[in-house]
Amino acid sequence: MPKNALNNSRNYNEIYKYVDFDGGLKILSENSIKLSQPEELNDPFDFMIQSLINPSFQNYDEIYKKKNHFEDLATTSKKLNDFCKRVGIFCASQNPNNILLWSHYADKHSGIVIGITPSIEHDGMLALCEPVRYSKTKPYLFNNEQDIKKYHGTNGRQYVSDYIKEISMTKEETWSYEKEVRMWVSTCDEIGFIHRVLPEEITSLYLGSRMHPEIKNYLNEYAKRKLPHLKVYEMILHPHNYGMETQEL
Repeated sequence: MPKNALNNSRNYNEIYKYVDFDGGLKILSENSIKLSQPEELNDPFDFMIQSLINPSFQNYDEIYKKKNHFEDLATTSKKLNDFCKRVGIFCASQNPNNILLWSHYADKHSGIVIGITPSIEHDGMLALCEPVRYSKTKPYLFNNEQDIKKYHGTNGRQYVSDYIKEISMTKEETWSYEKEVRMWVSTCDEIGFIHRVLPEEITSLYLGSRMHPEIKNYLNEYAKRKLPHLKVYEMILHPHNYGMETQEL
């Protein structure tokens, strides 16, 4: 597994990437996935580092004044934000059948959902994905005096990495419907499609309910020809309620 990916591996049966037609075809044809920069994500709070001190930690200023060698908060904040600018993020969901996700990320139901089963056996990078935690409050770098000692101690780099991970894996509760999983890589030189997804990890394909029949047939044939093990489904609007069903092709 890549040394610069800081997540602990998890074993998922399958995770789901919502994409438009072009993005899905690129994944299928090139066995590649897209890493996004924080500024490309649609949540303005993603990777945004603002308040570093927990409001309940009221004597931070008093402690800071006694330690002349401690860097000021502006410097700390700049270092953390500069680090976040070099992060690449992969986002997926634990649910392939969410109407809002299809609307927002899969070209208004004309796109694709690609099912991926991360391979721990072959050190697949996507085995590093972890579920996002949903919360009403943001994580803080300094919650108490012990946190200050950790930050300025011999293991300060690890403490910062743990904090960045917590920032990256925490979102406001409104987003909980996404059931998101994430993997992030630090010091990413090129943000974009990278050839890291293994062919055997692509295990299913879901075609949107609004996809043109000719495009649907083309994708079904192409995907099964390239990946014979792949299961292909089409999404069908339920006739009696506001939901969708899957039908294997």
